[in-house]
Amino acid sequence: MRRIAVLLIVSALLVASLPGLAQQRQKRPQQQEADSKAGEYYLGVTGSHFRHKKLSDGNGKATVTTTGVVFGKFLNDHVKVEARGGAAPSPEEETANLELDIDYYASAYIGVYYHWTMFSRAYAQFGMSHVETTATRTSEDDDGNVTVTEDSYLETSLSRSWLVGTDVDFIGNSSVFVEYGQLHQDTTSHIRIRQWNLGLRLDF
Repeated sequence: MRRIAVLLIVSALLVASLPGLAQQRQKRPQQQEADSKAGEYYLGVTGSHFRHKKLSDGNGKATVTTTGVVFGKFLNDHVKVEARGGAAPSPEEETANLELDIDYYASAYIGVYYHWTMFSRAYAQFGMSHVETTATRTSEDDDGNVTVTEDSYLETSLSRSWLVGTDVDFIGNSSVFVEYGQLHQDTTSHIRIRQWNLGLRLDF
């Protein structure tokens, strides 16, 4: 009998406390959502390492450093469009007889992005890039005569392009971002240019 009485008392206490527990759960503040960027424009600057593969010269690999600008718009909370371009400040000396230069590049992208935290987003972009390049080769014959030739080391200048990246809110409406992707793939020579980008963006 005592056990039954104790069980009845405990059950009554639990039933009586249920409304209070439910009320406490309702009072919990909802998780704050990230601010929407729909309709905003953005402008940014980038520093990039363009890693070349399958070159016919040297060991087949080279890196050219470039700087660039980015301009885009967030169409809604998940889609954005963007244009970017840039150039190498100076040619990169790959060997004693070879210099590579990216005269300029221009890209157009459409992408999707996702707020994975309150202050950071992940994104992927796909589009097209136009790249103009110059290879400067220096040769010397047996008589000591030096010959310098300049021509493009890409057979095709237009290619599909893609990148993936993430950004983090910085100061005010600015963000820093890091990206990896493919700038260009020559369908004739099979030269590939991978891109590593670091930049600063201002939303307005």
